[in-house]
Amino acid sequence: MDKKIYIILAGILVVGLVVGSAFIGLDFDNEEEEPDNGFEEARPQLEQQLRQQKENELIMQHLIDLREAAEVKTYPEAIEEGEPGDVIFTINGEDVFKQSLLDFEHQERQQLAMRGVDPNSEQADQMIEQMRPDIVDNLVANTALAQKVKEVGITPSEDDIEWEYQLYVGQTGSEEELEAQLARSGFTLEDLREAIAEQLAINTYVVDYIAENLSDEDLNFSDEELRELYEQMLEQQQMQQQMPVG
Repeated sequence: MDKKIYIILAGILVVGLVVGSAFIGLDFDNEEEEPDNGFEEARPQLEQQLRQQKENELIMQHLIDLREAAEVKTYPEAIEEGEPGDVIFTINGEDVFKQSLLDFEHQERQQLAMRGVDPNSEQADQMIEQMRPDIVDNLVANTALAQKVKEVGITPSEDDIEWEYQLYVGQTGSEEELEAQLARSGFTLEDLREAIAEQLAINTYVVDYIAENLSDEDLNFSDEELRELYEQMLEQQQMQQQMPVG
């Protein structure tokens, strides 16, 4: 069975940006300041927020284009009732197995846990079932992206792979503990290294794609655009302050 470890793309393929998340630590309620003072103080964060939004939109559209251009054959019965080793879809001749879908669903359950939902509850099961079509779409898009990266021929250096690998070792405390944790999920240290290499190649591809397809003009935001985002942030902050506590 083809086994892959799917590492979340940190800060690159982020959907549903939270307006105002970049403004933590800034004081927008100081009534003694002139109104424009708060706006000017927030300008760098506003520009960064809009830049990130532009980048996300570009990459998400690229994923849609890759998915639409791919030859995909899905197996609905395997998606719903298959075993981990069953093929759930084939994309450009590559088989993708139910285990990959289960890995994605596990990540979604972790996200639900962060929102206060028991990941092993019936509620979580129902939510995952509702999200499954979107999860499959994301898996198809991610596989198409990984194939594109291989086609381009991006290869990360061994030093970069080792640096990332040591981060995982540091997080678990030792290489032995890391190996034990991976083994409980059916993976090996070599599987992890391969996943890291693939993720680094994807990150490089995404950064290069953004640089090639977003010009300085695309990222030159007008005062009107910045003020619109600023007002949205203020409205959101006011709504949060008006919400009852407890």
